[in-house]
Amino acid sequence: MPTTTNRRTIAEKNTLTIIAKNILPDNIFVKSIKLDGKPLKGLFLKYSDLFKRKVLEFDMTNTPAKVSMTK
Repeated sequence: MPTTTNRRTIAEKNTLTIIAKNILPDNIFVKSIKLDGKPLKGLFLKYSDLFKRKVLEFDMTNTPAKVSMTK
């Protein structure tokens, strides 16, 4: 399963690692997103939350996911 990793310093003392798993030409949809190993709740991510986190992980797929807009 192809994986890519990108590390960015977003504050003086914080480096955010972005991981994308299952990277293939046909996998253009996001299957799931995790922050520090925990599933992302909801569809949005606040920029301020990235300062508190270490790892943002995407799992890619070739099938669109059903999205629920409920809280």
